Amino acid sequence: MVSNLHKDKLLFIPLMGIEQISRAFPYIRMQSLVKSIYVFDAWEPNFDRVEQLIVAYHINVAFFSARQSAEHFARVLPEVASFWVPEGVRANEYSALPDSDRDIDVLQVGRKFDWYHDRIVEYCRKAGLRYLYEETKGSLVFPTRRDFLRGLSRARISVCVPSAITHPERSGSVSTMTIRYLQSMIAKCLVVGCIPEDMKELFDYSPVVEIDRNDPVGQLDALLKSYDNYRPLIERNYREVLEKHDWKHRMIEVDRVLSLWQEWWITGQYYPQSSSSI
Repeated sequence: MVSNLHKDKLLFIPLMGIEQISRAFPYIRMQSLVKSIYVFDAWEPNFDRVEQLIVAYHINVAFFSARQSAEHFARVLPEVASFWVPEGVRANEYSALPDSDRDIDVLQVGRKFDWYHDRIVEYCRKAGLRYLYEETKGSLVFPTRRDFLRGLSRARISVCVPSAITHPERSGSVSTMTIRYLQSMIAKCLVVGCIPEDMKELFDYSPVVEIDRNDPVGQLDALLKSYDNYRPLIERNYREVLEKHDWKHRMIEVDRVLSLWQEWWITGQYYPQSSSSI
């Protein structure tokens, strides 16, 4: 997706990984006053490549979905304004079924935390629980977007673990909140897993039930038996996402930063510095 927010003055390009920048041709060659990108999945092992492409394409402003990535590029590319803009959701796309209609006890969508999976899968089978997960690498739990949205609304527990834990060879030390956390919260699932480092900056309470590595099976059994006790947390998470983590909230801030940059380019009166957060 390419958005030319201010005609020939400003170019804004969201990228699912920095290598996607090649797909932005010919837009990235446009003579815009300000060239900006929003980069998802800027992982530590690829930092050098990200830096090369930002320099090669003369990017002025770079937004990153991971705070650690934004902090890194603010240090190594002081001439480029780098900002942390966490992922968001379009809240109106999601629904939440009442507990009586939730027929999926445990759900892991996408990346699977193998350590946790290996310890709970047999328990779930013996207990007659419905546990859905990626059975073979690359397979989809839900084949369509519609199935995915419906599936989330039917799940009681959604397991969410950052890529830094499940796939450290890909992510390095970058521990970031992926969209799955927000999707699970807005669908009113109880989120069980590990809280990413940057998520601790976004919530002034703990929205995730941390996995008990000493007794994951006993913990899961207790969570399901006392599920009603977590209703206040589930509702609080839902409200928090609805009020603060919709994409509309993110884009208001992105537009604010880009408008300030445009003003600086035109008038020279303001220079927005890099920031670990907008």
